Amino acid sequence: MKAQEHSLLYRLTLTLFFIVLFVMSMYYARGILIPLTTAALIAMLLLPMVRRFEKWKLGKFFSIFFSLIFIVLIIVGVLYILSAQIVSFSDDLPAIQEKMNTRFNDLQAGIGSKTGLTGEEQLMYFKQAMSSLIGVAQSLVGTLLAATTASLVFIGLNIIFIFLFLYYRNRIHNFLLALVPKEEHINTEKIILDISMVTQKYLLGVFTVMGILSVLNSIVFLMIGVPHAVFFGVLASILNIVPYIGVWIGTALPMIMMAITQDSLTPILLILIGVWINQQIDNNFLTPTITGSKVAINPLATIVILIVGSMIWGVAGMILFIPLLGVAKIIFDNVEGLKPLGYLIGEDRSEEPSRITKFFRRIWKKPS
Repeated sequence: MKAQEHSLLYRLTLTLFFIVLFVMSMYYARGILIPLTTAALIAMLLLPMVRRFEKWKLGKFFSIFFSLIFIVLIIVGVLYILSAQIVSFSDDLPAIQEKMNTRFNDLQAGIGSKTGLTGEEQLMYFKQAMSSLIGVAQSLVGTLLAATTASLVFIGLNIIFIFLFLYYRNRIHNFLLALVPKEEHINTEKIILDISMVTQKYLLGVFTVMGILSVLNSIVFLMIGVPHAVFFGVLASILNIVPYIGVWIGTALPMIMMAITQDSLTPILLILIGVWINQQIDNNFLTPTITGSKVAINPLATIVILIVGSMIWGVAGMILFIPLLGVAKIIFDNVEGLKPLGYLIGEDRSEEPSRITKFFRRIWKKPS
């Protein structure tokens, strides 16, 4: 009995030591691991396009080159739109500050008439809060503009990594097979194929859903009259990548803008209703139909990995750790000793779809 307890304690200690060492390595090496992980995921996304070009006898080099040109054009277009919207929003910050001053003056008069507080006492708090809020907004815009410049360096580094991953993909594939015994090659081939297929479907689905939500959110905000509706619509769809949290941040920003610029609460309620409808379309139709795959991660594992990802890699971790967890689940499901972990983080999607899901799917399948 003591020998078994000693063996269990030894294995537990070794496992905890490995986890700590692994997390520390990911944290201190994040400068190289983040671009490498991003490049590996995008390389898997571009793999079908590269293979299609290779079938057209373009050769490996030019097949990868033209695929990269395609993805670069998309990235440049998105960055141009975002940069133009950010600059426009930055130009309007002084006008927004004036409207905030007017709001606070009106609020000050109302509070003074009901509480008897002097204007100086109220202004001391309100002006500080207003200056702080505007300062945060200006800092955020400046950070985003600086991030756009830094992103160019990050994108350039990623392009090099993507090219090399695709160019040496056969060598990497053979290296992975060489790590396992020959009798495990078939199972390893299956794992590699599953990871590639699921990653491609997930990433393509994420970008497709992001584009559709950008249009839907922008339409809702334009109809309500939100200033810089396209900027807030695209921003809300990008933030939607972060599960559970991003949608609330993306909704709060246009609501704050309308609270500053409008006297009525009606636009704020309309934003809530419009975003809620878009989220129902996303949750019950877009994501299950476009992004859905055989890898399903339960909410508990998703929230935990979001927190862990933010602690290790920051915002990049919150985005990248979700597909990485999906990759891990594929490995867990195909390795006998790790199947309990795959079951722990997984989710059973075999239940009957909801009525809302059936409704949207009927609309989608209905002939035009």
